[in-house]
Amino acid sequence: YALSQSFAVDALRASIDQANIEVSEAAHTPGREGMGATLVAALIHDDFVTIAGVGDSRAYLLRPPGTLARLTRDQSYVQALIDRGEITEEEAAFSPQKNVILQAIGRMPELQLPLSQLELRRGDILLLCSDGLTGEVEDGLLREILMSAPSVDVACERLIEVANAHGGRDNVTCVVALFNGPGLAPPT
Repeated sequence: YALSQSFAVDALRASIDQANIEVSEAAHTPGREGMGATLVAALIHDDFVTIAGVGDSRAYLLRPPGTLARLTRDQSYVQALIDRGEITEEEAAFSPQKNVILQAIGRMPELQLPLSQLELRRGDILLLCSDGLTGEVEDGLLREILMSAPSVDVACERLIEVANAHGGRDNVTCVVALFNGPGLAPPT
């Protein structure tokens, strides 16, 4: 078990480090100076998922009967203010500095890469998304759409439609995965 989880962490970290190098090198191309990217990634290995996030892209887990948990923490200026108790989550949503991220792929030689792992359960739904989704759609509505959609494809379509209907001020990207089967433990 420990060796398996260590493999997942090492593999995910190596992939993100390589992406960081490649984006950094591409940022030296004329017309691309200073470019960077946010990232959220998941590596599924056995019954576990390892999650990493850079910037303000996010991962969420919806576990039956309907608990939605954010698995990543934004690496942003407003998140730092929230963590220090200087503003609330509600105030952060309207902050003119809400798009100021503290870390991005390709912008620094070494990343501070928080990783988390959790055991998957039967019926879990994993959502990986950009801030173009979470900047427009509140967590309660994310939960409602994920719970009511008849398939992961429909969930993605609805999430993107709602984000665009709420303003669509940024690119919207999302991936939804459903984990099922008798090999997974039942939800707790």
